Amino acid sequence: YNRTESMDASSREWLGSGNPDTLISDISIPVGHGGVSAGWRAELSAAATHVKKGDPHQAGYAVHSFSLSYKPVSVKGFEASVTLDNAFNKLAMNGKGVPLSGRTVSLYTRYQW
Repeated sequence: YNRTESMDASSREWLGSGNPDTLISDISIPVGHGGVSAGWRAELSAAATHVKKGDPHQAGYAVHSFSLSYKPVSVKGFEASVTLDNAFNKLAMNGKGVPLSGRTVSLYTRYQW
């Protein structure tokens, strides 16, 4: 959970650089006994209510991502995963008005020795 508020001390005006309230939930559940797990991540952000005068309003959003990860027991230190970020291709802006990435598929491999 993140909450940031900024106000100009002299003018008592809200600054546009603060981020809205944001909650991130990340869940990973093992699937069977073969080192496979399924994951879900949700990033929930409230609308930016305290914005500088003249700046555009930033609506709240909910972005969901899903993943499958494989960590074989026989190969210590190896991990492979595939992730579907922004699964529902939600068009959203962060607290600074920058668009979030659309639907993205990523493949990761890692070996640690």
